[in-house]
Amino acid sequence: MMEKCIGRIVDWLVQRGEAEEADRELYAYALKNILNAVAPIFLALLIGIILHCAFRTIMIILPFVLLRKFSGGFHLSSAIACVIFSSLLLIACSLLSFELHVPEGILLIAAGASISLIILSPRENINKPLSDIDRKRCKCWVIGIVGVLYTLIGILYLFDKEIPFRCFSIGMALTAVLQYPCLLEKRINHRTN
Repeated sequence: MMEKCIGRIVDWLVQRGEAEEADRELYAYALKNILNAVAPIFLALLIGIILHCAFRTIMIILPFVLLRKFSGGFHLSSAIACVIFSSLLLIACSLLSFELHVPEGILLIAAGASISLIILSPRENINKPLSDIDRKRCKCWVIGIVGVLYTLIGILYLFDKEIPFRCFSIGMALTAVLQYPCLLEKRINHRTN
């Protein structure tokens, strides 16, 4: 279904003269990547609006999006499954942000996520292999982003800004947690080989 929609959009671009016929595959690939990146965020925000927690969802998505590109982690092979799973995960995290009420515990979770992200990143998935140069570049980005985010989380904690504090912490923890299936997969593959 998604492939058909992308094909129609590319057809329209070619017909209008906005894209060359020879570049059809390139445009289809770019559109697929854009849709895969935007669809879960859009869907989570839409449901966040319905559940009256859109602001929380945005604050969870922000650290997730900033870190996920460089930290790597679990990826599903099906685009539709990815959109659904990601959306449900972001909604669950938004709802979780209403339930967490122990700031010191949240701060510890954010610290654990920070350490985990720095140590484990980038976490490769079979579907997203990296070169040695990319691994080093991603590691540097993760260290920098984690440093900025944890500093921001600390400031929010000190100034008693409870909702952003919780949400940024959850977003960072979610990113860290999504690295563990890849780690588990690697260990299982290592044992079977």
